[in-house]
Amino acid sequence: MREQARRPRIGIDMLANQSAGRDRGTGRYARGLVRELIERHPEHEYFLYFYRGLAGDDDFNPAGARIRHLDTEGPGRAIWPVADRLARTNPDRLDLLLLSCAYEHFEGYLPPPRRRRGPRMAALLYDLIPALFPDHYLNHPGVRKAYQQALAATRRYDLLLTISEASRLDCLRIMRMPQAQVVNISAASDAAVFRPADGRQPDADQGPALLARLAVREPFVFSLGAMDYRKNLLGVLEAFRALPERLREQHQLVVAGARSSDDARLLAQQAERLGVHGKLRLLPFPSDDDLRSLYRRAAAFVFASRYEGFGLPLLEAMQCGAAIVAGNNSSQPEVLGGAALLANVDDPADLAAQLQLLLDDAALAHRLREQALRQARNFSWHQTADRCHEALIAALNRPSKSRWPGMLGRFVCQVSPWKPAPTRPAGQVQAASAVN
Repeated sequence: MREQARRPRIGIDMLANQSAGRDRGTGRYARGLVRELIERHPEHEYFLYFYRGLAGDDDFNPAGARIRHLDTEGPGRAIWPVADRLARTNPDRLDLLLLSCAYEHFEGYLPPPRRRRGPRMAALLYDLIPALFPDHYLNHPGVRKAYQQALAATRRYDLLLTISEASRLDCLRIMRMPQAQVVNISAASDAAVFRPADGRQPDADQGPALLARLAVREPFVFSLGAMDYRKNLLGVLEAFRALPERLREQHQLVVAGARSSDDARLLAQQAERLGVHGKLRLLPFPSDDDLRSLYRRAAAFVFASRYEGFGLPLLEAMQCGAAIVAGNNSSQPEVLGGAALLANVDDPADLAAQLQLLLDDAALAHRLREQALRQARNFSWHQTADRCHEALIAALNRPSKSRWPGMLGRFVCQVSPWKPAPTRPAGQVQAASAVN
């Protein structure tokens, strides 16, 4: 009886579910993608790897996957040796190992090198922000070295999966990889969570109570982000300050997402310096339910980021039918597709001008809300998972890098006749050395 062919084995390092970003962009993305990939393409065997002892090592267990817990070791629970051993020994005989968080140096993590006889290697690449803004993100020599090591390691991988075409083009330019090995699979967000208001939905009337609980009053301008150079919350404050006085008096400015009390204090100090402290309402990062209501009820959602690999808050806001002002940089025009007003976020006057247009023109705001809902339908986990699967299969079907001449290294070959030649002393051999 003919033996049945073994199903391809795909392993996924789920560090994104355990790193500092587990409750935000990278964690949300990795869980959404992996869950959909396994559900839509059950013809493969899936192995999910978690690092024992880190948060999130037991809260994601999609049906159809085998869960493996890797023991961390040494001082500081360093996980780099564990990841390296996984790729080097390949205990589950994987055909391909996909890293969900290759570029975040969390708990000493570094992406393992591609092994000549190991599984094919792939990684999710959300953005190359440190490489694009090195003065702000690579000042520390240790951080710079780790990031450079991560880039060098993944540059030899069989596949990098980006979340936008803008990130893909950045990757091709900075990492200089073959085009076929860098694939844009786009992104998605949970449309069951982030959705427009509907009188038939049970939470349709909870908005006013929520705003009262959060001490938010309508009408308000909403922004989301941390105290990070790239997120440019200071630019939001400066743009609000540049609005005509009548609009400043009419609207509250709500900013959510401060990661610490120090961040909140710094933002409040900047607001006081600009004279808008009395109009500012600072919130911690909201729950999904609270965030949905804030998107829905805001007079405008302002996202003044200097760079986004994709910009999940933009998609979430569009799914909720928000009227949006965003940056004219990186992936933001690609994601928004004309469903928002775009501005130069480094120019507070331009940002304020676009925000004023939105706040003063109810018909424009309504039109953008409707367009946002239509644009949001262009993104789904079905589509992203299918693109991911197609790219993984293509990587598995390409000739292995271990067979490329440039990867073979040097070796020495000795050749001897069966019997010593009579013109040479007995036992003498002929030697030849091979080249690369």
